[in-house]
Amino acid sequence: MTVLALVPARGGSKGIPMKNLKSIYGKPLFLWTVEQSRMSKEIDITVVSSDYRYILSQAVDAGARIHRRSFDSSTDKAPIESVVAEVLQSYSADIIVILQPTSPARLIQDIEMCIRAVRDEGYDSALSVVPNHRFVWACNYENDEGISPINYDVQKRPNKQDMNNQFMETGGIYVFRVSGFLEHGSRLFGKIHHQVVDYWTQFEIDTEDDFEMMEWILKNKFPLVSTVL
Repeated sequence: MTVLALVPARGGSKGIPMKNLKSIYGKPLFLWTVEQSRMSKEIDITVVSSDYRYILSQAVDAGARIHRRSFDSSTDKAPIESVVAEVLQSYSADIIVILQPTSPARLIQDIEMCIRAVRDEGYDSALSVVPNHRFVWACNYENDEGISPINYDVQKRPNKQDMNNQFMETGGIYVFRVSGFLEHGSRLFGKIHHQVVDYWTQFEIDTEDDFEMMEWILKNKFPLVSTVL
């Protein structure tokens, strides 16, 4: 089976201009993920998808293959699934691994565990998660009905240790069979494997403050990652 890792790295970003090229530990953000993918023994092809020529040029220098996004798949509202569909027009694969550049604090063994779950253990798709013991609420702005709980009953407030079966997506790793993607049009479907990962891997980069936080995480919580990369 051919395993293709997709690193979606747009040039534009509303929150932080040219976020994927912003330096973290002296290296453009998106290259952390490219190098993690390239270091994995389970990944056959690493493809960087971007609408920005300079990102694609650096991706080639780092040993990755490239995909130039169409206009439609380069907008803020374009789902990653639209990029996957475009990439599959140029590259052949049996399994796709989506690695978001905004989550560089991931471990290669977690990527490989997700791949093996789909390739060898009968799962159709997989994702990285962390345990969630928070009480989550939603607000109905349209009807002005205030807020209401999503994951618990306010009349029967549980202890946090009783919420051990709840998890939150980290956004860092998604793996799925191409055949299922073509059928469902989604990155998650069928029998789904959840890979429980380290607490610190859940943090993503969306703001300038997040960059400072991520540098601290990489230095203090993932010293081997920051040293090797």
